[in-house]
Amino acid sequence: MSNIKNQKFVGLDLSLNSSGIILINDNGHILDYLSFTGNKKIITPKTISLFSINKAKDNYFKKIEFVVDNILKFINKHLPDYIFIEGFSFGSNSRSVTSLAELQGSIKYNLNKLNISWKSFPPSTVKKFITGNGHAQKEDVKEACIKINEESKILHNFDLFDAYACSLLGLFDIVYGHQIYEDFFKKISDNDN
Repeated sequence: MSNIKNQKFVGLDLSLNSSGIILINDNGHILDYLSFTGNKKIITPKTISLFSINKAKDNYFKKIEFVVDNILKFINKHLPDYIFIEGFSFGSNSRSVTSLAELQGSIKYNLNKLNISWKSFPPSTVKKFITGNGHAQKEDVKEACIKINEESKILHNFDLFDAYACSLLGLFDIVYGHQIYEDFFKKISDNDN
């Protein structure tokens, strides 16, 4: 079992249209979060709009740069010890896999330059960890996160719940390795009291 006292962890659910990024502590509690959206009607203080970039011509690389720059600002602000990234699903269409691979490649390149440790997990592994079902739907992930930690109700979209689930999986992977998931979730709920 690793000693991670007072460490911080980031979970990332990346896409060009709606990314989620979350910061948790060594007990799995949410410290900060941020999301991106192309929908101008879903703006909150913790949401960055991609609406103006979506309207611009030749916006593809501008959007990658914008998302990467804002994620790096979040990371540099909090200086996490580890970053956990939900990988891409190979069942997706080739266009979305290509854009996600380019976005993730840009993030991973920058994390390596900053000497920040990161690990990527397939979406099915994140879903299996958090819900018990590797084919769970987004709503199932949300419900499981709230059941594990009531404070996650503050999260306002599925991308943030996916990022939270990914960060919990990463934390579990570092701390508990071989122990069963229930021990990890019991530790989180015990710390709520």
